[in-house]
Amino acid sequence: MLLRQKIKPPDQRPDAVKKAVPAALKSGQYPLCVISQPFGSGKTVFISRYVREHGVQVLWYNLDSTDNQEYLFLEHMEYLFSQIPGRNPQRGVTAWGGEKFEIPPPERLRSLLGGASEALRAGGERYCLVIDSFETITGDGINAMMDQMVKYRPDELSIILITNREIPGFLLRPILNGECLALGGETLFWTREETREYMFRELPESGEDQADWVYGQTEGWPAGIVLLTRYLRQCAGKWDWDEIFLNTYLGDYLDEALSERGIEGDLWEFIISTAVPRDFTGESGMAALEDERFMEHLHRVFHGNLFLQYQEGIYHYIPFFREYLVRKCAQNRKQEILSRLLTFYVKKREYIRAVRCGLDGRLTEQLSGLLGLCGRELLREEHLRLLGEALDFLEEQEVEMDLESLETAAQYAYAAGRYSRMESYLNQGDIQFGKENRFSAYRSLYKAFLHLREDRERYGTQINNALFFLKENGLAVPYLREQDREALKELDAEYMALEQKSGIRLLVNPFGTFRALLPDSGKALSWRTKKGRELFAYLVEMKGKPVERKQLIKTLWPEEIPDNAVAMLHNMIYSIRKELSAYHLEGLIRYQDRRYSLPVEMIQQEFSDLEEISRMVETGAVERLRGKEEQFERYWGRYLENIDNQWSEELGNYYDRIFEKGCRLLGDSYLGEGNYERAEVFYRSAAQLDPYSEELEEKRLECYRGMGDYRQMKRQYEAFEKVCIKDLDGPPSPVLETFYRKCSREAGKNQ
Repeated sequence: MLLRQKIKPPDQRPDAVKKAVPAALKSGQYPLCVISQPFGSGKTVFISRYVREHGVQVLWYNLDSTDNQEYLFLEHMEYLFSQIPGRNPQRGVTAWGGEKFEIPPPERLRSLLGGASEALRAGGERYCLVIDSFETITGDGINAMMDQMVKYRPDELSIILITNREIPGFLLRPILNGECLALGGETLFWTREETREYMFRELPESGEDQADWVYGQTEGWPAGIVLLTRYLRQCAGKWDWDEIFLNTYLGDYLDEALSERGIEGDLWEFIISTAVPRDFTGESGMAALEDERFMEHLHRVFHGNLFLQYQEGIYHYIPFFREYLVRKCAQNRKQEILSRLLTFYVKKREYIRAVRCGLDGRLTEQLSGLLGLCGRELLREEHLRLLGEALDFLEEQEVEMDLESLETAAQYAYAAGRYSRMESYLNQGDIQFGKENRFSAYRSLYKAFLHLREDRERYGTQINNALFFLKENGLAVPYLREQDREALKELDAEYMALEQKSGIRLLVNPFGTFRALLPDSGKALSWRTKKGRELFAYLVEMKGKPVERKQLIKTLWPEEIPDNAVAMLHNMIYSIRKELSAYHLEGLIRYQDRRYSLPVEMIQQEFSDLEEISRMVETGAVERLRGKEEQFERYWGRYLENIDNQWSEELGNYYDRIFEKGCRLLGDSYLGEGNYERAEVFYRSAAQLDPYSEELEEKRLECYRGMGDYRQMKRQYEAFEKVCIKDLDGPPSPVLETFYRKCSREAGKNQ
């Protein structure tokens, strides 16, 4: 006997939210449509309202598990089609003369569709066949018949299929061909405004906060919104998941729905395990679960309408569903998953996610070590709350924090305005790590900022001293609130103004012996070690550009053990600044973000136009070079002559080459003009760098000949000859000797 409820569209619910009909469905351009939405989405109600409100002649078929028999499926179809005007009413298997097994189902179906097509054409009306709850069909035979029905349906007949699982395979080709409209995802989920509309109607005393909370937990899932609204109606707005699952049918509803889906075994374990983290990616999920079938299960869950959302590479379950699933997971399994995930995120340097894992899993040991590692990132304003939660948890567990974690804790308390707690953390640090003395510096710094407005001079000096200590010892500059960062900028500007006002600038001479002189007294700074002088010279050479600590170590101590080199650098910086402090120049060496620098405005370097001169020489700009010729008239000594290192050696070679080439250019220029006296000056300077150059010697002899100073010409050649014999084991070349003899004969004639 046919149950009338199986072919009757559902009654309309007066409290239902009227979802807008997608334009593609409303247009009627698609003969086929599949609604693939999670259970509780209001699919049936939506389509029922659609066919009623749009005047569509509907044939409705409500499927259940009993319809998995092919002959029953065909019987019900025949009865539905018999309602089309022009068809002879036929009921049950008697319509087939009791030969239900003698005529193959495909033939029966084609006969059925042929008769329906004739009746539809004769009546001139369009009909819509709605097949609801198709997820209950598991038999291959019925799926094959639906494939035939899709292919051979009459033009006057459209089909709407409703399911809470993945889209059936026989509809994939029509979808790809643009013949079938697929409404998947969360098409029928309510918007935030629709959620508010429903709640204000059903629960007038509710506010936007309550409505937004419900929407956030359900992300618009209609059944969840309805159940949570009922809960809020009876509990006066108290939001508590324990109460929700105890006093609503939400948990029971989900139990039944998942049971009907046959979710069990490995797949069930996969679902509750992936619900433990707040979200996951394919990579993080595999790291957390260590499941070889991870991607297979992920595909089934995501395409199976099980409330798994995906956005920008990240998966997450709708919050209410995640809460339900997590309650099904054993505590030790939760901790196992979150521990693996925390390790994964630490390796990826995704510290915020790692901390959340530590808190969610109550992973005391891992969380304690993590805070010191990622303190600076957590101290950003948007993560202060998370950091506070982590510290509260560790304090509750009476965990003894390490040095870095204590620093992070003190900085958090200062940032959050919890000054008594800040004091407590700093005291704890003094007790545990007093030898470091860093906590004393932090305390001095933080308290100074708190009282800076009261006495700017006193506390400004205190801030400067505390920062000096931290920087000198290679310690991290602690977190500062925005207002304190601004105050520090103002203090730096004030100190800079004082320095500029005093007119104190170091005069640096890089040629020959490197020296740094005080302009008022001409007194040279003393260096306790050669490395101290080298370090200062290197910073001068950087011309204000900040240099990373590791670069300084690599340059000055390339073969030293790293830890030893760091200690040597700190000691060196400290001694230099101590020397500078006697002249109120302690701020000359600046340290920020692990980088050292010398402010260019505080350094007056002799030969400050070296770069410009070098460009002139390299490009052969002789006319412009003449404006700088006084710097070539004598050799000032090798660049950084008393600095013994590879970097200084390279600079020395470079500037020697520039000096010699510049002298040659100037000498040739004056020689070409017949100005022998000026030409000889520059050739003589060049010869200091290349004393064995016969080319330079010949040009010097030519200059003396041009000046008529044959006596000096003779002395110069004889001196050059002695040098060659002594250093080169032989006299000058015959070419130079011939040139000299020629000049000598000319001298004899002229005398």
